[in-house]
Amino acid sequence: MATKHKITTQEFAQILSEEFDRDNWGDINPYLFQHIAYPPDEEDDNDEEAQNLKEVLVRVLARL
Repeated sequence: MATKHKITTQEFAQILSEEFDRDNWGDINPYLFQHIAYPPDEEDDNDEEAQNLKEVLVRVLARL
């Protein structure tokens, strides 16, 4: 049976850093996380960027 590896804060930060660097993200608007967690009822200017961020987060989760 496989044992679970508890990820450290440093390891998690490294994964995030690598994935954001992969897509050349600069500053990340914290609102985008809220946009993903609580999608607005209507389309707004942040939809495309939020979708791009969501793709990064999917890759991060896949690495965990």
